[in-house]
Amino acid sequence: MTSYFEIYYTNLFVNESGLVKEIAGRLETYLMNRRAFIKLIAVSGALLVASRKLFPSKKDLPFQVVDYHVHPCDRFPREQVKARSEELGIPFGTVPHPAPRYGKISTDEDLIDYVEQTHALGLYAGLQPVNPGWHEMFLERARSCLDYVLMDALEIPDGEGGYHITWRDNFELPWETSKFMDRYLDFYENVIANEKIQILASPTFLPRCIRDEYEELWTAERMNRIIKSAVENGVALEINSGYQIPDAKFVELAKRKGAKFSFGTNSWRAHRAGNLTYSIDIAKSCDLKASDIFTLNKGSHDKAKSSQSS
Repeated sequence: MTSYFEIYYTNLFVNESGLVKEIAGRLETYLMNRRAFIKLIAVSGALLVASRKLFPSKKDLPFQVVDYHVHPCDRFPREQVKARSEELGIPFGTVPHPAPRYGKISTDEDLIDYVEQTHALGLYAGLQPVNPGWHEMFLERARSCLDYVLMDALEIPDGEGGYHITWRDNFELPWETSKFMDRYLDFYENVIANEKIQILASPTFLPRCIRDEYEELWTAERMNRIIKSAVENGVALEINSGYQIPDAKFVELAKRKGAKFSFGTNSWRAHRAGNLTYSIDIAKSCDLKASDIFTLNKGSHDKAKSSQSS
């Protein structure tokens, strides 16, 4: 059975109120005797103190820190996203999935309404498509309302109308490893070059079944394929604090090639949103400057600022 320490250690986040909410949730879930309860509170208190020291300061960076990868949903509505952003002092960008598979945004009117409602809360309005060819659903006038589009390569078309969904824990390779990596990289390049995106999310992600082979599989040659395509197409590479990828080697190589970087958490809950510890650590270790960081166009910043001040 999972120990209480494991439960709370794996849920150690930056924000104290988020951690307190986690404690309250676990108290409702687990039946604990008095002794276990006292031990849990003691451990939780220590973790609250430690969390203040563990989170790296965004003030030490020479650029604005933004979490561009936040998912609004029923358990984390946009109003709570705004509150969390204000609480941390970190701008957020929301990236719902459009229809048909995961989201509800399916028409130009849906997309424009989403953007207007999101800007009204002082948040950046992004989108995370899943299906290749997503842009054919919307007219250019509607797509142009978005601040940015973020997409990953984690769901590979199988050629028969389905998808190899690599992020699921039970995913098994449909081919031997080398062939899988070849197909995977082909899809990466297709997403970067053809899907009208500004940010490539979760670069160098590996499914759980081969994750232990990260160093072996992500050779310089394979990393360079992604980096070259991103630089040529003006697509930023996300440093993802949720998956804690890519590693410093990839970021340093991409920096030398002239790539731009963004930060993201891939968060669906308040206590995860804005917890950019990994992204900030990598940025510091690789000495990223403002010139290395993805920024939205001035119009997007003005819309968010005007909404926040209204």
